[in-house]
Amino acid sequence: DIGQKFPVVQCCEYKEDAHVSHVTINNFSAAYKAVQYLIGLGHKKIGMISCNNKYISTIQRRAGYKKAVEDAGLAFDEDLIKIGNYGFKSGIRAAKQFLSKKGNLPTAVFAISDSMAIGAIRCFKENGMNVPEDISVIGFDDITYASMYEPMLTTISQPQVDLGCEAMELLLMQIRGDVNKPKSIFLDHELIVRESTGKCSRHW
Repeated sequence: DIGQKFPVVQCCEYKEDAHVSHVTINNFSAAYKAVQYLIGLGHKKIGMISCNNKYISTIQRRAGYKKAVEDAGLAFDEDLIKIGNYGFKSGIRAAKQFLSKKGNLPTAVFAISDSMAIGAIRCFKENGMNVPEDISVIGFDDITYASMYEPMLTTISQPQVDLGCEAMELLLMQIRGDVNKPKSIFLDHELIVRESTGKCSRHW
């Protein structure tokens, strides 16, 4: 167990059974909040752009999405989940998949990364759709480009600097011998509402 031999702190991503300290946010709660916000705007058919990996953040964000949908009494539809790889181009590809099934086109999309969200917006706009009038899009991370893109992206903000600082401080405490057992630290996240989300204008 490397965590018992050396000072180790996991930041953002972590393994629950590793018995190593970690600093992160509650990704389940953050995704739940994002989807709940869209539901509050009247959206009943909400798509998701996720990834196919075993990262704890991916698993928890998908679980948060599903729980928010089900808690609202909406049908959970696997066909409304498209797979990307966190990148801009994969967001475009996912949006094309949504557009290829006009009969099952969501009124809103939650992407687990801002880059995928921005890619999806680009694709929707290039196919004659207005964001958020025709479809709302929400991302995750609050990268620099989130507030520079048109429309500015609604997203979940992670305290990136604080995550790094807290992880480093915890690592220094381990080196000094001030920590005897693994610690789990969860920092706050925030829903940043901008221009890419709006009230649902389509009903079926």
